[in-house]
Amino acid sequence: MLLLVLVTATCVDSRAQADPCATLKTKDTQALRELLEEQQTLRESPCLPSAIRQLGQLRDVEAIHLLVGYLDYLEPKTGPLPNGGATVRPSYPAVSALFQIGKPAAIELLSAIQAGGTPRARENAVRAYADVFRDDLSSGIRAIENSRATGKDRR
Repeated sequence: MLLLVLVTATCVDSRAQADPCATLKTKDTQALRELLEEQQTLRESPCLPSAIRQLGQLRDVEAIHLLVGYLDYLEPKTGPLPNGGATVRPSYPAVSALFQIGKPAAIELLSAIQAGGTPRARENAVRAYADVFRDDLSSGIRAIENSRATGKDRR
């Protein structure tokens, strides 16, 4: 019995060490936003997908602008294989995070659609916007029309 307890404890400890992003789960939203700010140009941290997901789950409205900047960030483990194939669907975690935040992200998403950097970022901004308003499409269309009329779709 003692051997079983020791083996279980060792396995749990090795799993915690294997996940370099485990400490992110205890961080507040400010620390998660700081990670995204630090990684804006390099985008090399293995913890980016986790930080992006957490900000969405926490519905951090202050992270919207940062998350829009990551709309073209492809989670590395879902990217194409060297031979060009793929085993999983590509995942852009900022799309899901902005969807979770919801309507507060609408203005930033409209800005990204209109003036987005890369074609992938614009495409993903459209996807996120459509997801946010999927249950109330007429409200989403009205928001687009209102932003055009008032000129608020650009920051």
